[in-house]
Amino acid sequence: MGRKIICCKEEVCIGCRLCEIWCTVEHSKSKDIIKAFLYEKERAISRVQVEERGPVSFALQCKHCNEPDCVYACISGALHKENGIIKLDASKCVGCWSCVMACPYGAIIRDEVRGNSAGGIGAVEAIRDVDKKGKIIMVSDEEYHAYSRALIPYYLSEKTSFADIFIKPSDFYQSKDIVLILGKRVIDVDVEKKRVIILDDEDVIGYEKILIATGSKPIIPKFVGVEDTEFFAFTTLNDALIIKDEIETGKYKKAVVLGGGLIGLMASEALKKKGLDVTVVDLADRVLAPVLDKIGSCIVENHLEENNIHIITKHTIDKVLGEGSVILDGGTELPCEMLILAIGVKPRLELVQGKVKVNRG
Repeated sequence: MGRKIICCKEEVCIGCRLCEIWCTVEHSKSKDIIKAFLYEKERAISRVQVEERGPVSFALQCKHCNEPDCVYACISGALHKENGIIKLDASKCVGCWSCVMACPYGAIIRDEVRGNSAGGIGAVEAIRDVDKKGKIIMVSDEEYHAYSRALIPYYLSEKTSFADIFIKPSDFYQSKDIVLILGKRVIDVDVEKKRVIILDDEDVIGYEKILIATGSKPIIPKFVGVEDTEFFAFTTLNDALIIKDEIETGKYKKAVVLGGGLIGLMASEALKKKGLDVTVVDLADRVLAPVLDKIGSCIVENHLEENNIHIITKHTIDKVLGEGSVILDGGTELPCEMLILAIGVKPRLELVQGKVKVNRG
């Protein structure tokens, strides 16, 4: 028996969005339109999305492709295919937007709260589902509560306000009865004594069980001059705040972004919106090579070039000069007043290295 697919006749669609409304109701818990929109704590997501382009309106929905590009592009395993249906495990989604860019039908949109469950936040929510009373202490070296890393470039380019990048309400931790410690870095975990965490201000916290969800950190390449050069990463809110402050000084006009992946391209777009002349350098033969096929990469490259973001592939930086320029491995010199390193990330294993067995992090 074949799959049931809803087809849309664009020539008669008036963009009323009733298909979205009733799809939401059908996938709600109550199946009641009033309850679905007013009383259910988590509103169901419509599987149909209406696009409006000038005088034309049309409905989009997941085609549940036999060869799903979205599933292949998903870096966390959140999207998977089961019995011919594409399904999403929201707890695994890291909000990278790979699926959004890979879907050839434009049928995927990203819900800012459901689609960005960071490891630590997802863990405490899951723990509280089964343990309402146990004491939970959450420690983070960042000074901000849970935010969407995917929205960092949009904040830098002023498409999103500072308040809108946070994915949980300000009372989230209090409502979950969590003791939150921000702006403090854990420097050691004593696994022999098992119940002690040592913080960088020499505080000691006892524990019975510990979950280490420290995530990743930027990979810093070892080319000549990098240790003596001011450069920027682009993975945290603090990175974006520093870059924003530096740009506003007016001393930066030309930027080089090393890395043509998601982080690098999103950084490039944000820097261009801030008025900088941007060049992207990537060692691969095309941008977004791990995510898109050659046709998809070509479309992205053409879009970037149309917006005056220069692309150099099959090369990397060989040396950083102190006079505001970089030398590529082929000998080409590029003016560079701001250097962004975005070639990828690696797991933060400092706390457990040599203490517990790890795989890829």
